[in-house]
Amino acid sequence: MSGESQPRPALRAALDLYAAIRDNRPGDIAALTTPDVLCFPLTRPGRSKYEGHHGMSNLARDIHAAYGNYTITIIEATEHPGPMITIQARLTPQRGHGLPFTVTTTYTFRNDLIATIDSSPDSTHPSP
Repeated sequence: MSGESQPRPALRAALDLYAAIRDNRPGDIAALTTPDVLCFPLTRPGRSKYEGHHGMSNLARDIHAAYGNYTITIIEATEHPGPMITIQARLTPQRGHGLPFTVTTTYTFRNDLIATIDSSPDSTHPSP
Protein backbone atom coordinates (compact mmCIF):
# COMPACT_ATOMS: atom_id res chain seq x y z
CA MET A 1 0.00 0.00 0.00
CA SER A 2 1.43 3.35 -1.04
CA GLY A 3 0.04 5.35 1.87
CA GLU A 4 -3.09 6.44 -0.02
CA SER A 5 -6.20 6.01 2.03
CA GLN A 6 -8.83 3.70 0.57
CA PRO A 7 -12.43 4.94 0.34
CA ARG A 8 -14.63 3.96 3.27
CA PRO A 9 -17.02 1.05 2.57
CA ALA A 10 -20.13 3.19 1.87
CA LEU A 11 -18.23 5.49 -0.47
CA ARG A 12 -16.64 2.51 -2.19
CA ALA A 13 -20.08 0.94 -2.71
CA ALA A 14 -21.46 4.13 -4.28
CA LEU A 15 -18.46 4.44 -6.61
CA ASP A 16 -18.68 0.75 -7.50
CA LEU A 17 -22.36 1.17 -8.35
CA TYR A 18 -21.50 3.92 -10.85
CA ALA A 19 -19.12 1.49 -12.57
CA ALA A 20 -21.57 -1.44 -12.45
CA ILE A 21 -24.34 0.65 -14.04
CA ARG A 22 -21.95 2.10 -16.64
CA ASP A 23 -20.69 -1.40 -17.52
CA ASN A 24 -24.24 -2.87 -17.39
CA ARG A 25 -23.35 -5.57 -14.81
CA PRO A 26 -26.70 -6.60 -13.24
CA GLY A 27 -25.12 -9.06 -10.79
CA ASP A 28 -22.84 -6.40 -9.37
CA ILE A 29 -25.70 -3.87 -9.26
CA ALA A 30 -27.75 -6.37 -7.21
CA ALA A 31 -24.81 -7.14 -4.90
CA LEU A 32 -24.44 -3.44 -4.02
CA THR A 33 -28.12 -2.62 -3.45
CA THR A 34 -30.96 -3.76 -1.21
CA PRO A 35 -33.62 -5.95 -2.88
CA ASP A 36 -36.10 -3.06 -2.51
CA VAL A 37 -33.72 -0.27 -3.58
CA LEU A 38 -35.44 2.91 -4.77
CA CYS A 39 -33.79 5.07 -7.41
CA PHE A 40 -34.97 8.52 -8.50
CA PRO A 41 -32.60 9.34 -11.39
CA LEU A 42 -32.01 12.63 -13.12
CA THR A 43 -30.35 10.90 -16.05
CA ARG A 44 -33.54 9.34 -17.41
CA PRO A 45 -36.28 11.98 -17.15
CA GLY A 46 -38.85 9.75 -18.93
CA ARG A 47 -38.97 7.44 -15.92
CA SER A 48 -38.83 9.05 -12.51
CA LYS A 49 -38.46 5.95 -10.32
CA TYR A 50 -36.80 2.53 -10.54
CA GLU A 51 -37.53 -0.08 -7.88
CA GLY A 52 -35.65 -3.21 -6.82
CA HIS A 53 -32.90 -5.14 -8.55
CA HIS A 54 -34.95 -5.59 -11.73
CA GLY A 55 -35.61 -1.87 -11.84
CA MET A 56 -31.91 -1.11 -11.42
CA SER A 57 -31.09 -3.43 -14.34
CA ASN A 58 -33.68 -1.50 -16.36
CA LEU A 59 -32.01 1.75 -15.31
CA ALA A 60 -28.65 0.56 -16.66
CA ARG A 61 -30.27 -0.41 -19.99
CA ASP A 62 -32.23 2.85 -20.19
CA ILE A 63 -29.17 4.99 -19.51
CA HIS A 64 -27.25 3.18 -22.25
CA ALA A 65 -30.19 3.58 -24.66
CA ALA A 66 -30.28 7.32 -23.96
CA TYR A 67 -26.55 8.10 -23.70
CA GLY A 68 -24.75 5.31 -25.55
CA ASN A 69 -21.32 4.24 -24.32
CA TYR A 70 -21.03 7.12 -21.83
CA THR A 71 -18.33 8.02 -19.34
CA ILE A 72 -18.67 9.24 -15.75
CA THR A 73 -16.22 11.60 -14.09
CA ILE A 74 -16.47 12.00 -10.33
CA ILE A 75 -16.12 15.66 -9.36
CA GLU A 76 -16.58 15.33 -5.61
CA ALA A 77 -17.67 12.63 -3.17
CA THR A 78 -18.65 13.29 0.44
CA GLU A 79 -19.61 10.89 3.21
CA HIS A 80 -22.17 12.00 5.80
CA PRO A 81 -23.38 10.28 8.98
CA GLY A 82 -25.95 7.58 8.46
CA PRO A 83 -24.05 6.64 6.33
CA MET A 84 -25.11 8.79 3.43
CA ILE A 85 -22.96 9.60 0.42
CA THR A 86 -23.28 12.61 -1.88
CA ILE A 87 -21.50 12.45 -5.23
CA GLN A 88 -21.21 15.17 -7.84
CA ALA A 89 -20.42 13.67 -11.24
CA ARG A 90 -20.33 14.57 -14.91
CA LEU A 91 -21.93 12.21 -17.42
CA THR A 92 -20.46 12.52 -20.91
CA PRO A 93 -22.65 10.78 -23.49
CA GLN A 94 -21.28 8.94 -26.49
CA ARG A 95 -20.97 11.24 -29.52
CA GLY A 96 -24.41 11.84 -31.00
CA HIS A 97 -26.23 11.09 -27.72
CA GLY A 98 -26.42 14.59 -26.25
CA LEU A 99 -24.28 17.00 -24.28
CA PRO A 100 -22.37 16.36 -21.04
CA PHE A 101 -24.17 17.28 -17.85
CA THR A 102 -23.50 17.26 -14.14
CA VAL A 103 -25.60 15.61 -11.48
CA THR A 104 -25.60 15.40 -7.69
CA THR A 105 -26.63 12.00 -6.36
CA THR A 106 -27.34 11.09 -2.74
CA TYR A 107 -27.10 7.47 -1.60
CA THR A 108 -28.50 6.12 1.66
CA PHE A 109 -27.64 2.72 3.11
CA ARG A 110 -29.30 -0.09 5.02
CA ASN A 111 -27.30 -3.08 6.29
CA ASP A 112 -24.24 -1.88 4.33
CA LEU A 113 -26.16 -1.89 1.02
CA ILE A 114 -27.44 1.05 -1.03
CA ALA A 115 -31.14 1.52 -0.19
CA THR A 116 -32.02 4.79 -1.94
CA ILE A 117 -30.54 6.81 -4.78
CA ASP A 118 -31.78 10.33 -5.45
CA SER A 119 -30.34 12.51 -8.23
CA SER A 120 -30.79 16.19 -8.98
CA PRO A 121 -29.19 18.75 -11.32
CA ASP A 122 -25.85 20.03 -10.09
CA SER A 123 -25.91 23.84 -10.11
CA THR A 124 -22.42 24.19 -8.57
CA HIS A 125 -20.67 22.59 -11.57
CA PRO A 126 -22.74 23.61 -14.63
CA SER A 127 -22.23 21.79 -17.90
CA PRO A 128 -20.56 23.71 -20.70
